Amino acid sequence: MFSGAFARDFTKPIPMAGPSTPASFGAARRFASLPVGRIAYIERGRGPAALFLHGAPLNGLQWRGALDRLAAHRR
Repeated sequence: MFSGAFARDFTKPIPMAGPSTPASFGAARRFASLPVGRIAYIERGRGPAALFLHGAPLNGLQWRGALDRLAAHRR
């Protein structure tokens, strides 16, 4: 159903350049085209995947610090 949406080798860590700023966080955003629309996502770190969701009126920027702190343990 979602073939090709996330085509990359998930066993390799995503490089990080230190704590993310709002600008670097925005620049790291990628998009998956799904049947329901375009979904933005960010990948950082290595290990098993973790999924962070936000609700209206917030956005993914609220998870910036958590992604930085968990990058050594989760992707």
